[in-house]
Amino acid sequence: MAIKTITALELESLIDGKEEIALLDLREEGLQTSGRIFRASAAPLWRLETTMPALVPRLRAPIVLTDLDGGSLEEGALRLSRLGYEDVSILEGGLRGWKEASLEVFTDQNVPSKAFGEFVEHERGTPWVSAEDLRERMNSKADLVVLDGRTREEFLNFSIPGAFSVPNAELPYRARRYVKSPQTTVIVNCAGRTRSIIGAQGLIDSGLENPVFSLKDGAQGWLLSGFKLEKGSSPGKLERSDLLAPLEGDLLRPRAALASILAELGVGIAGDSELESFRADDSRTLYLFDPRTAQEHEAGRPPGFSRVPGGQLVQATDR
Repeated sequence: MAIKTITALELESLIDGKEEIALLDLREEGLQTSGRIFRASAAPLWRLETTMPALVPRLRAPIVLTDLDGGSLEEGALRLSRLGYEDVSILEGGLRGWKEASLEVFTDQNVPSKAFGEFVEHERGTPWVSAEDLRERMNSKADLVVLDGRTREEFLNFSIPGAFSVPNAELPYRARRYVKSPQTTVIVNCAGRTRSIIGAQGLIDSGLENPVFSLKDGAQGWLLSGFKLEKGSSPGKLERSDLLAPLEGDLLRPRAALASILAELGVGIAGDSELESFRADDSRTLYLFDPRTAQEHEAGRPPGFSRVPGGQLVQATDR
């Protein structure tokens, strides 16, 4: 098998273009946080065979492999060839070659999603409160509710004291069940800040009439401010992790608001015929996601749809 190579500048041109490309980093995810290419997705070499079906389901998708210095790329390309992938290239020199071309390297994980969160806050002016401000409001018995936009599992691990678990995708049509009145302040938190911003802005855009804020720096900011987190799964916390069902009357306003936003952004709604045409089109990769709760997903879904917790879709686009 002849292994194709690609230079850093050629890869940069592909990333900036409109054609589909799967850029995969073969290092361990923890190692990637110290430096990575902006659009790279994690595909550690040792579990490549189990990762690829979900990450890159189309065998004809153009793939470019990178690592730290090019040392594992030929092995990765050979493994993908054995799996049936038809268009695989390796980046000359890996990340080191990218750096030598004076191209930008990013640290941390979920980089595109975190950048998007910052963009949303800047462009939309998403209101926020600090951990100190929230603690002061709690101590003064202010009329407020804290809604944790992470997954239920994350919430049960640690949370802001007294918070309720309402994953971001559930917020627009469930939040009204958690507020006492239109004057109740709603504060959305996550572990860091991205999902706090997205959850809060999603609530505002859905037409919730209450004052809505994100918690600056989330649970991490709360902890770094010297305040204790609520850890474990106490009976009271388990009760606060059970989602309250929306009332029919509560659904009308967010449905109308979100339909208007979809139309403004040009987001289409696919019917059965459109979905079948997408399935039949082998010129591009198709991902089918069910963002509902695990219980709803297990109760029934269209064929081929994988469950991806809705609040995670924005947080982890590179997965």
